This record gives sequence, structure tokens and C-alpha cells, in this order.
Amino acid sequence: MPRSRRNPIIDKQITPKKLAGKIRAVLLGLTDEDDKKLYDSNDPMLDSEVARIQKLIIDADPTGGKYALYLYNTLRYALLEENDVVDTWAADLNEARQYLTVVSELQGGATNPLWLNIELSETFKTIGQLGAYLVENRVISDRFQGDFIETALRLQEEGHCFILTGDQTFEDGEGYNWIFIDLITATASCELGTNSGWCTASGSFYNYLPKSGLIMAYCIESAKWGKNKENIDRFQITSSTDGDDLNQTNDGVFVEQKLPNNVKFKFKGNSKFEPLLNPLKKFAKAVQIRANLCVGMPIWDAYQSYISNGKKWTGKYKTLYDIYGDKCNVPPLYPITQATDVMTRIYEFNNASILDQSYRQVKGKLSRDLTTLRSYIPSNMFVLELCALRNPLIYDREVRKYLQMREIPEDTYTIFQGKMEATVNSYEIMKYEMTASVFLYVIGPDVVGGMSRDKINVLEYKGPNYPVVNVNWFEACAFANAMSVMAGCTPCYKIDGENVEWDPEANGYRLPTEAEWEIAALEPPKEYYEGPIRGQWDNDQGIEIGGGENKRVQEIAAEPMPSIEDYVQENYTYAGSNQPLAVAWFSENSDGRTHPVGMLKPNGWGIYDMSGNVSEWVFDAYGEISEKISLGMRKGTQGWCGQREKGDKNAYKGMPVKNPKRRRRR
Repeated sequence: MPRSRRNPIIDKQITPKKLAGKIRAVLLGLTDEDDKKLYDSNDPMLDSEVARIQKLIIDADPTGGKYALYLYNTLRYALLEENDVVDTWAADLNEARQYLTVVSELQGGATNPLWLNIELSETFKTIGQLGAYLVENRVISDRFQGDFIETALRLQEEGHCFILTGDQTFEDGEGYNWIFIDLITATASCELGTNSGWCTASGSFYNYLPKSGLIMAYCIESAKWGKNKENIDRFQITSSTDGDDLNQTNDGVFVEQKLPNNVKFKFKGNSKFEPLLNPLKKFAKAVQIRANLCVGMPIWDAYQSYISNGKKWTGKYKTLYDIYGDKCNVPPLYPITQATDVMTRIYEFNNASILDQSYRQVKGKLSRDLTTLRSYIPSNMFVLELCALRNPLIYDREVRKYLQMREIPEDTYTIFQGKMEATVNSYEIMKYEMTASVFLYVIGPDVVGGMSRDKINVLEYKGPNYPVVNVNWFEACAFANAMSVMAGCTPCYKIDGENVEWDPEANGYRLPTEAEWEIAALEPPKEYYEGPIRGQWDNDQGIEIGGGENKRVQEIAAEPMPSIEDYVQENYTYAGSNQPLAVAWFSENSDGRTHPVGMLKPNGWGIYDMSGNVSEWVFDAYGEISEKISLGMRKGTQGWCGQREKGDKNAYKGMPVKNPKRRRRR
């Protein structure tokens, strides 16, 4: 098993003064590097050379110091062991920075592969040896260059994609070389699809799964074209998960074939792209096998197959293993072959209560086991599966905190732009938008609540703390009932097909009314103010979003919440502020994607994301203010904020509900 993730690949750090002394010693050919006299010199030329080499090392270290000792050791080896010269060693430093950047990103990412648990200085005497090792483990390429390739290799290591062609390329009719990439998750689709104009790169990736696999082709020469390139650098193909359907649609090849900006094209009769057709068809069949196995809870399903067959891969799992190999972190195979016993210990407690005595006795060890497993598994995927399996370890870590409620006291509130006085009894509403972790935990492995089994497909969720999307109004009502049952409450809804009746006497979870939602979105009277809540909105350092070449620090408006003494109930334009960058993810800052809940400033109630990110379902209808009624509830009734989905809504208390609509964000 790997050691702790606390920088296992990083050598001991060194102070600048000691680094200078070591450089001076090696230039003089000395071995006693700790001689204090070496830190002082009366030789200006030697001092100048020491300073030059020290700057070269600092510039080549992407972390600002963590790898300085390793780079010094490569210099020492070059000079003392190989009788090399400084300039020859220095020529390799550009590559060193690239290699160490990759190592640093992997070290700080979701996974920490077993092959990374090594000491650099003990293993790689030269920079070239480190580069060869990274090529061997397929996280850099000795043939392909550019930001796109580096991003693809990083995403492959994290399990988000797989470069089907390896180091091989295929030539089109114009002599350009292409590689093909299996896009496994939305993360890969978004990052590799940047500036492509494809909907799969901006939130619609899961509309293509699990019905199909998605392959992106990339022209490796495009890295040299610059931003003003006129040639085509990428295209995407979508195929059915059934290999026999490959010749049934479009121009007799794939279901969908698109150039950037959604321009459709054909292979047959196309002198440029037809030479790529046959290898693409071969790879498409491999992707279809993978896509068929990577639905639902793929790690759990593969684990059961592996155990039941004597810890061997059989059938389609063996085919997948043979195609994708054992070094790429492709779900579902890689983690199981590496850590079967650890997974077994965690799985033993699926569906157990956090109060279970046997669980409490080993909780600490299971927590360490989960940390270990993140060395092998794209952690979001495994965590999401554990949520669906109702594992108590993940309930403690990723579910409980997102179930927090905020009470809205009984009172009369002015809502709808000051056009209505709404008198409501007290109710509670969740502080966060519904997260994937809570959603999967509630519906469970058997998909309670009458929802489609597609809802349990963990690859459809970006992460445990992201808001759930693509849930319609009827599913939201059914989910609220499921939450009620799990909490031991009386369900609020009687559901018969598309007829939904709200029982106002029930004490379970439900959707808020539009009036309740409005009250929770507006600022509270001073006596109900929940602040000040401190967070990253207190300064203007920003939030890091995106990944790869699209990684950036997103500006957020610095706007600390006032003290209770300074608080004044404001009629803000947005929920919690007049500055949308302080409280909302929207077109200007979101990159067209959802973001983890609770990252931006809450409103005065202490409720997050009431503007931006995604929209929430409410129970009742849009309509004229004069038609609204005050929907009072008895104290203790729990409200619930739901999901994003376009549609209709039309209901009042006790009436059958049809044509649901959503409450739009302001």
C-alpha cells in the first residue's frame, strides 16, 4: 500500500543559503558540503556562477522550492559522476520544469498513483531518467507537445479520459496526424472541449451517456498553429453502445459527427477525413464496451464480478482490461486490482448506521482506508458510489453537512417586489442546493421514489458537493417523500402518476412554495439576521476554477457580511448583495458550468446560492400577484430546495398538480 499522501515524491526541502553552499561545494569538487567555510567566498567569479546556477534551479522548480534539492542532486551527479559541464546540465532544465509540473499536479490532485511513491533523488540521477519514467507511465509524451496533450495526459491519469491511440497517430488525407481520446467524464469533455462550441463541453455531456460513447479526435500539429489557426484541430464522434448499430445512421458510420461549432461532416467521400474512418470504427467498438460497463455504479459492479470470479476478470471486464491496460486509471478496473482488501473493509458497512457499534469501533481505520483508496480511484466517483450505497463513512464526510436547515420564523413578510404581504407559519429550508451526495444517499442503490434507474449513474454527477440537475418536478416531489421516509417523517405528497396532492398536515420534507422561496431569498429583518458568516468572500483573492489550460482564478467581489450591530435589511438586486460576483455563479464567471454549493457569500438568512448556479423547484404556480394566497404551515414543517429543470408548474395547496414549472433565479 502507498504511504501517506503527504508529499511522498518530494525530497527534503533546503534553504536558499544551504543550497548556495552545496552549489559552491560541487563547483569546487568538494564532498564535505556542510563545511561552513563554503558559505563564504572571496572569489567574485565563483560567487557569480553560484548565483547563476541557483537562479536556474529556482526557475526550473514549478513549486518555488520543493524540488530544489532534487535539481541540485542532478547537477551534482552530472559534474561529479559523469564529468559533465554545467551548461549541458542547464540545457535539460526546461524539460525538468515540465516534468516536475506534471508530478506536482498529480501529487496535489484527486489521485496519487502507486508509481509516484518514490524519492526523486534516490531513483532518478538525471532529468532524462525522470522524463523516461513519466513517459513509461503515460503521463507525458515523448512525441507530442502542447497544452492540449498535457491536459489530456493529466486527465487520463485521473481517470477522466483515455488516449486510445497511445503513442500511435493516424494520418488524414492532407498528411496531418491525429490521436483519438475516449471521453469518460464531463470533466474531460469540458476541459478538452474548451472553445469548441460543442454542447458536450458546456453541460450537456451526460445527454450522450449511457446510450453512447464519445470520442474526440485531435490533430497533434495544431499545437504549432497558434490561436489564429484556420485548419480543423478537433472533431467528435458519437456512436451507439451496440457495435452492430455503427452502420445504421448518419452516412453509414456514427450517430453523430461534428467539427467545432457543431458543423456536421461525413467521412465517406471526404478526402481529408475518410482515411481516419477504419481506425475510428475499431476504437469506437472498444469505447462501447467501456461505456456499457461504466454505468450505474461501475466500481461496485466490477468489484462484485471480480470477487465472485475468484479475483479474476472475465467476460467484458477482461476485454476492457485487455484494451485499456492496467496503468491507466480507467474505471472500473484499475482500483479493484490494486486495493481489493481495502475496498472490502469499507463495503462491509454499506447500509450500516453511523450509530452501529461495530462501525464506530473501526471508523478511524476506515477513514484511513478511504484516504488510501484515493491513491487509486478518481475520488469523486468512489465517493458518489459510497453515497448511493449508503455507506456511513461517507454520510459522516459528505452528506450530513449538506442536510443543514435554516428556520424561517413565523411572521408577515413583504415579497414580490413589495406587492404582497405574506403571512406564514415558521418553516425550515435547506441552507444548500441539493447536492449529489445527499441525492444519491437518499435514493439509494434501489432507486426509491419511483425515479428512473438512470439517476443512480454516478458518472452523471460532477462531484458530491455539486448541485443536482436534470431532475423534473415530479421526481423532486417523489424525492422529497423519500427523504421524509428516511427521516421517519410523514410524507407530504400523495402521488398518483401526474397527480400530486400536498397534505398540509404532514411533517415531512417538501418543496417550498413560491412565497416561501421568495422570503428565503430576500434579506431577513434584523432580528432574524444569521451573520456575520466568514468565508472567502471576506477578501478579493478569488476562487480557482477549471482545469488544465482552462484553469484560472475567478474574481469574486470582496464583501464581508456586516456585524449584527451594523446590519440593515436591504432590498438587494440579488440574494445577499447588489454585486452578482459576490453571491452568484452566472454567465460572466461560471464558464457555463455548475459549481460546488456554498462557495460564494450567503444571504442574511445564511442560505447559499439563492442567486445563480442552478434553479430550484417550487411547489406552486406562477401567476398574477392578485391570485396569490398566503400559504401558512404549522410550525415545524420542513421545506426543501430542489433541482434545475425547465418545464411548467401549476398547483395550490391540496390541488392535483400538472404541468409543473420552476422558480427562476433572479
